[in-house]
Amino acid sequence: MTEEGDSIQVLHVDDDRNLADLVAAFLAQENERISVRTATSPDEGLQILHGESIDCIVSDYEMPSTNGLEFLQSVRQRHPDLPFILFTGKGSEEIASQAISEGVTDYLQKGGTETYTLLANRITSAVREAKTQKFETAVKQEPLTLLERISDAFIVLNTDWEFTFVNEAAEAVFDLPASDLIGEVIWDRFPEAVDTPFFEHYHQAMADGNPRTIEEYFEPWDRWYREHLYPSEDGLSVLLQDITEQKEREQELAQTRERMQLALERTNSIIFEIDFDANEVIRNGAYEQFFDLAPGEVPTWKEHISQAVHPDDREAFQQFYQQVSDGVREGGEIEYRTNPKRGEVHWIRDEVHIIDTDEEEPRRALGIARDITEHKHIESELRQERNLVESIVETSPVGIVVVDADGELSFVNEHAEEIYGRTREELNEFSYDDSRWDIVNEDGEQFEAGNIPFEQVVAREKPVYDQVLGLRRPSGKRIWMSVNGAPRWTETGEMDGAIFAIEDITEQRELEAELEEIFGRVTDAFYALDAEFRFTHVNDRAAELLQASEDELLGERLWDQYPDAAEIDEVWDAFHMAMETQEPQSYDLYFDPLEFWVEATVYPSESGVSVYFRDSTERKERERKIERREQSLRRAYEIIADHDRSVAEQIEALLAVGRELLGTDYATFSHIDAEQYEFEAVAVAPGIDLEPGDTTDLVELPICERVFRTEQRQVITDVVEEAPELISPVWDIKCYLGTPVVVDDATYGTFCFYERESRPEGFTEWEITFVELLSDWIGSELSRELATNRLQRQNDRLDEFVSVVSHDLRNPLSVAEGRLRLAQSECDSAHLDEIEQAHRRMEVLIDDLLVLAREGESVTGNTPISLQQIAQDCWTNVQTANATVNIDVDRMILGDESRLKQLFENLLRNAVTHGGDDVTVTIGELEDGFYVEDDGPGVSEVASESIFEAGYSSATDGTGFGLSIVKQIVEAYDWEIRVTESPGGGARFEITGVEFSDDRPQ
Repeated sequence: MTEEGDSIQVLHVDDDRNLADLVAAFLAQENERISVRTATSPDEGLQILHGESIDCIVSDYEMPSTNGLEFLQSVRQRHPDLPFILFTGKGSEEIASQAISEGVTDYLQKGGTETYTLLANRITSAVREAKTQKFETAVKQEPLTLLERISDAFIVLNTDWEFTFVNEAAEAVFDLPASDLIGEVIWDRFPEAVDTPFFEHYHQAMADGNPRTIEEYFEPWDRWYREHLYPSEDGLSVLLQDITEQKEREQELAQTRERMQLALERTNSIIFEIDFDANEVIRNGAYEQFFDLAPGEVPTWKEHISQAVHPDDREAFQQFYQQVSDGVREGGEIEYRTNPKRGEVHWIRDEVHIIDTDEEEPRRALGIARDITEHKHIESELRQERNLVESIVETSPVGIVVVDADGELSFVNEHAEEIYGRTREELNEFSYDDSRWDIVNEDGEQFEAGNIPFEQVVAREKPVYDQVLGLRRPSGKRIWMSVNGAPRWTETGEMDGAIFAIEDITEQRELEAELEEIFGRVTDAFYALDAEFRFTHVNDRAAELLQASEDELLGERLWDQYPDAAEIDEVWDAFHMAMETQEPQSYDLYFDPLEFWVEATVYPSESGVSVYFRDSTERKERERKIERREQSLRRAYEIIADHDRSVAEQIEALLAVGRELLGTDYATFSHIDAEQYEFEAVAVAPGIDLEPGDTTDLVELPICERVFRTEQRQVITDVVEEAPELISPVWDIKCYLGTPVVVDDATYGTFCFYERESRPEGFTEWEITFVELLSDWIGSELSRELATNRLQRQNDRLDEFVSVVSHDLRNPLSVAEGRLRLAQSECDSAHLDEIEQAHRRMEVLIDDLLVLAREGESVTGNTPISLQQIAQDCWTNVQTANATVNIDVDRMILGDESRLKQLFENLLRNAVTHGGDDVTVTIGELEDGFYVEDDGPGVSEVASESIFEAGYSSATDGTGFGLSIVKQIVEAYDWEIRVTESPGGGARFEITGVEFSDDRPQ
């Protein structure tokens, strides 16, 4: 242990020699026990440390060769426990956080002379704590702080039953602070504990000196406790654990087991419990009935698997329960069969759930087993019926007919009855070969024996697909149908009947008969081919496009007349696929022999195909033009969105896109300065000698000069005809599209496209708009780049200013303040007081300037903060003379504690400065914010308009920055602030739009 009279050897490392000497002088003045060795670099400090006995190191953070944290790492290599205080003038939360994580003993920011008093106290405290810890470790005493940190309640009683130690958890148990318990006799403080089992156990432990653990119910508090008693010569240490909830769970479990036992006595199922550690199973219920085994014959879980479970199901059964045992699953269901060697096979379903137990207890599961054999049979029947329905749905687009193995009708849907024109009862009176059907094939002839579709399926067990037949309804009308049919099979592979899908195609047949008449009325290009692809019909428009008359084409094969078409896969495949699938096919392609784009659709029928086609050349040209435009827009967007490219690279790429779209020889972006024309970016046709950076006289490009001077676009398709006065004496420009580029509201240059030939087709409005859009983007991007550069230069100057104010001004000011304190201790002069007041004003000015210099910084924190606490802390930090404060707010707000302190300190300082030494300040709550008001002279109407401006102050010693800082912080939070008159006639600042937290101060 260290004594109060022991000297303290301090090593101070700081690259500022004047400041280092000042620190040494103040520390010696604050505490005569402190002796300081000074080093101006970490290397010098390490030399002193290796040669001398040092009790504590005080180090600056920012030094030329290395920083304070790197110096700390070097020290810790040989002196892991030596106190190390980081004493810096450039502090931040980031440096503080890193310092703590690196293991500094303490962290302190340089400030006024009062900081040296605080530094001396920190040094003394750090050295005392280090030596105390070293002493306690040496004598192997248990640090009391460990007992304070444990989560369970812990108390220490002396031999007179007085409390000598109570940790935080114990305070919660007794609902009293430790200060109210220390020194009190436990039985006097809690008389309800006398004559209880606890009283008896405590005295027995003190009497026999043996540790023990007890669990007892304490009726006065209606709680269960487990207590560990550790007697010693000095008294009794007690560790208390509240186990009330555990006892309640045990009681609920006991009640559950009682109800379960009652259910077991009445159920026809099997209830079982498995102890996985012991591999034992307890069963109740119909076990012997299910498995033909007595429960006693298979006492273990594994024996149940080998004797009671079907061999084919054992692997899955084993895997399921192993997962439950290993904790992979917490329960579930499994279905399995019984062992066939034990009699009739049953299906069993086990439902298992893990029983919640303490970690030290074995893992157990509770389950119920039910016989689901009947359920399985029903499930199988339902599956067969479902398969039947699914077969019907899959094979039947329209009418459905189902017959059994004997050919008898077993099912017919309503649509089939409509097609036949007979009800199910009537249909039962007909066989499939009944003459009354008058069944014929698609050619209208009688079927050969055995070839009727129904007979092929039922008698020959062969499916039929898309067979066409005709039959007569009771009305005598002939109808036509397409038939699909297939046999049905049992699970054993035997024929079990057949299912048919029928479709009424009568209207389709009638339409085919009418097609010839319709062909003559078609105005679009149309021709028809038979099944051999021979022309059977050609209308006038088709003859015109096919460049042959109808007489020349009729009877000729398509592929003979146009052999090139047979070589085109799309055409050949479309015709043949249409015939094979009987589904329409289309193609759209350029047909070289006829020299136009063909868009055709092939409609199939049983007798051939019908082809509708048109010349789509004009449409294709429009589509290609639209596609080129879309591609140009897409490429332009990708270039603009590519932030990895510089602006110059983006402009050059955009010129290439525009030149490709417009088809011009030249695409240039220029900068015009006085009469000089500079090509900043170019994209030109091969063979043209023009590169970025080339220059020419502006007068040599009269069209660009007009664009520049008039600030208007120029669109000329033939310069010689339309604007001969703009003919260039040097450049061979025959057509031109160019726009001015405006940067920062001034014409910068031109963005233009031109070529050496006139352009009879001209430029479209879309092309002109595209060029203007690119020009506008270039102007805005260059403006943004210039603005960004200006802002960066401003930020660089601001950073230099902040560095000078925060470091280069503070150090000399700190030295001056220190020397002033030394001078005040040696002589008494009113001039020194004036100097001290000037120093304070300079400190305030520096702080305010730093805050204003960082104006616009975002709010980095968003944590709940007590308005009451932060207001009280800020009042303590402000010099308030005889002023008083009333804090009437208990809300929590979400914010940055550092910025909120700046806000409150400036508002409070403003109230004290302008309200007088005895002013009363009130902080209160609003519906959506808070207010700070005083009973001073208030704010005049004229002053209220300028009060938030930087530099404005009505006080002779004010900086004029405080309320400007307040407004800056309010705006950073998107709050609002206004100044008005308080009820007492003073100033009242109301801040609204504040987001409160749901948490309330504790």
